[in-house]
Amino acid sequence: MHAFHGAQKVHVFSEKRIIKSCAVGETNVEEIKWLSDMILKYATEWKEAGWGYLVGIGEMTPVKAEVSAELVNLHKAVEEVGCKAIAFVDPDNFVIAVQAKRHQKKSKAGYLEKHFPSEEAAIEWLEKMLQ
Repeated sequence: MHAFHGAQKVHVFSEKRIIKSCAVGETNVEEIKWLSDMILKYATEWKEAGWGYLVGIGEMTPVKAEVSAELVNLHKAVEEVGCKAIAFVDPDNFVIAVQAKRHQKKSKAGYLEKHFPSEEAAIEWLEKMLQ
């Protein structure tokens, strides 16, 4: 399953219980709310078993304060529907990686979180975390 909305893209790897999202360029609050709705729609069925979230942040631009607040809400929401681990793919995008870490900390979410230079390494790690 693929879905697109503004800067946001979502892909669901049903067989692996992994949801991937990424943004290219600047995103906004409305797009993050759409992203949250999409993730919750697909993740709810995996709540008991747990699932992994792969986030491609390498092509994002830094987010504004109101978008940052909505991303904190997203982190809380994914934990509530059974997210066990989040893998960020952020090659050479230090500013976005720092923002992502800040959002995760502010949310006080208890899932595992790690940053990777490639999607392949991130998926491999998520699969291990979901075993």
